[in-house]
Amino acid sequence: MDSTPTESATTAKPLNVAAILFVLAALWVVPAAWCGYKVFKVGPAATEKDPANPDAPPKEIVSIDENRPSYVVTLVLAAFGAIAALGGGLWLSSTKPTSAPEQHARIGSILLAVIGGVAGLLLAGLAVWFLIADYQLLADWLTKKDTKTKDLWRVLVPALVFVAGGGLAFLAAQPARRLERHDQTARRLVYGTNFAVTGVLLFAALIVLNGFVALRVPQRLDTTASGYYSIAPSTEEYVRNLAEKVTVYNFGAPSDQGSAETQVLLQACQDLNPSKFVVRTPGRGMSAAEFQKLRAKFPSVDYSNVAMIVALGEDETRYSSIRDTELIRSEGEMGEGPPRVFYEGESRFVRELLFLSEGKNKSTVYFTQGSGELSLGPTGGQRPAKERSIGELKAFLEKQNLNVQPLPFDSKAPKLPDDAAVIVVADPTLPLPKELVEELSKFMTVEKGGKKGKLIVLAGPHGTPRGDAVISTGLDELLKSFNVQLAPGFLFNRPNEQFPAELVIGLASPELQASGHPVAGSLPPARQGRPVPMPNARAIEILPNPNPALQATALVQTLGGELFTWQEPDAQVDTDATFKKLMAQYKANPRDTAQKKKMSADPVVLAAVVSEGNTPRMVVVGNGELFNDASAALQKENMGFKLVHASIDWLRDRPVVDVASKQFGFYTPQAKMDRMRLLFLPFGLAVLGIVGLSAGIWVIRRK
Repeated sequence: MDSTPTESATTAKPLNVAAILFVLAALWVVPAAWCGYKVFKVGPAATEKDPANPDAPPKEIVSIDENRPSYVVTLVLAAFGAIAALGGGLWLSSTKPTSAPEQHARIGSILLAVIGGVAGLLLAGLAVWFLIADYQLLADWLTKKDTKTKDLWRVLVPALVFVAGGGLAFLAAQPARRLERHDQTARRLVYGTNFAVTGVLLFAALIVLNGFVALRVPQRLDTTASGYYSIAPSTEEYVRNLAEKVTVYNFGAPSDQGSAETQVLLQACQDLNPSKFVVRTPGRGMSAAEFQKLRAKFPSVDYSNVAMIVALGEDETRYSSIRDTELIRSEGEMGEGPPRVFYEGESRFVRELLFLSEGKNKSTVYFTQGSGELSLGPTGGQRPAKERSIGELKAFLEKQNLNVQPLPFDSKAPKLPDDAAVIVVADPTLPLPKELVEELSKFMTVEKGGKKGKLIVLAGPHGTPRGDAVISTGLDELLKSFNVQLAPGFLFNRPNEQFPAELVIGLASPELQASGHPVAGSLPPARQGRPVPMPNARAIEILPNPNPALQATALVQTLGGELFTWQEPDAQVDTDATFKKLMAQYKANPRDTAQKKKMSADPVVLAAVVSEGNTPRMVVVGNGELFNDASAALQKENMGFKLVHASIDWLRDRPVVDVASKQFGFYTPQAKMDRMRLLFLPFGLAVLGIVGLSAGIWVIRRK
């Protein structure tokens, strides 16, 4: 049996309800006043001295409280709740009593349901805001990446507030439940409150479920063509095998370009090795006290444009910074459409990490000069032609924290530098001096400091003035002692519609790439059939083990088959005419022509790597044009640059981390849009779903 309305204190006496609303208003005023004070409070500014001018007076640095957005949100919601509760209480207390007590009970119950429901939902929304703001703290705790629990209250308190908000909304609607059978307004309030509370709880359940799955199953599905939301396999391998602890301080703001990509990068690294890779996010709005602590810990960092600080080791004494301008690179000129924008944060981050692991000591790589090699820069006041310059390659290697130096050899005082990590002979057009070859032989065979030298030879064919032979590099005997030999001829392959005969097409060795060889991994994937074009190349012969302690392996080889190759003693002016002449000679005398021209349908080696056991020793490439400035201007992937860089790192026994720049994409809608499918189809499907669901509910209720 239902009780009468006068049996409930909250429903029979509206003044009791007004008192409850006044208490709610007072409770809302407390956080509103506190947050208003924090929002408008101006704290003491920090000071910083200019390192370049220590005598200058220190300048003030305006610090912004990183919690300011939370204060603003709390202030707005608390003010809204206080105004609503106060207004309801004033209205209810000023209402003149009527002769019908039932009317008093109805007004009190409905008003309590409205104000209490709004207050509860505001509390739940405020709790969600703080949970999102401190999600990383919760994630670190759940995944045991950070065992510190002193700040865990920042997550637990909002969670309790969320539960309290939902409970408040639910309890506030209970007095109105006794009116739902005969009062339409009360019924709508009760059902609406139940719907809102159920929706909030369902929302919370979905967040908890998705958060649990994301934390326990961190693998992400990246469906972009360029792997935009993934990190490079070489980066994964390096981070997974970190020997020392790495701590990264991320200062990026959500509005900064490249900040979201940096967050993905750092989170992926932390997921791979949570015990060795730690991410901290002080942000740009840190307090003055926090800034002073970081300033004391990392005094040499320029904080005006810092994006990340990378620190190595438990004590974090080895550190370096990355500027925000180094994360993004733009290409394109005005008037040529939108610029191409690339994210380079991953490659820049990995380079800095490797640099720190080497104690910030740049290894020196020497390029021999003086025998017509590719030039590192202007000589004698004259800039070499792009076809004979590798200034772009030098700049690329220097960005990888390498010290690139020329090696002009003095035959009167033959001596190689003691600090040479790797020596590169880059496409000489004249034989190297005998004294230099002897020093290179000693460099490669005599141990110094417990190690033998490392050599890279880039040697395309260059004809003699008479055009009857290829000029020797002078390295023949040295290369033979390492089981490789440069073929004395120009290599051509069968021309087709895509490639002329002088552009020899190769593929990276599939076997070497499958084995995980780092230099082979720097080349386009052979399994995808992506070619390695080498203009004006020569073949490399792998000799049958004259030195069994050394292992020479093909790095790049021609396709063979229909794209067969042959050799000529000199460069050909008209390769189409040369090919027709070759075919005529082969038709008349197949055996002699094939033997004389060294025709081969089998793959021919274009580049090789040489190891001594597990120790890298040498890389030989039968081409020089792939690496010059003229070729670099035509390449999209800087294939030649990556090959040289990977070879240097491999020879230095350093992890080869090859990270491609990721281009930001622009979606351009089609010129002719189908408005029917774009607008009406989704709308029609939504209406159909709602009608079907409503019909099902109606049928069930009719039963």
